[in-house]
Amino acid sequence: MPSQTHPVHLEQLKQDLEERLPANCTVYVQAWPAREPDVVTVTVKTYQVNTATLAGVELPFVARRWKQKTQQQVTEDVDAIVQAELVRGLPPKGFEGFTRRTLH
Repeated sequence: MPSQTHPVHLEQLKQDLEERLPANCTVYVQAWPAREPDVVTVTVKTYQVNTATLAGVELPFVARRWKQKTQQQVTEDVDAIVQAELVRGLPPKGFEGFTRRTLH
């Protein structure tokens, strides 16, 4: 997860998002510079104990759009999208993995 290729520190983004999520959610912030050099994927997962359901969504972001933003601004932008997904309800994990949304 080489954050030096992106204008924000990805580990810090992960930590900041974790602080804003419900306790039953997990967040992953990943980048694959060799495969998708300008894309950072934020994956949000939740496990519902009472129904034994794993749900989640992959949210890809175009990292170069973050160039003119501070770490805090990026966190707020990403968090707004994550919170909107949580309000909508995360889709259950399918046979092919988690639902992947379009680029933000």
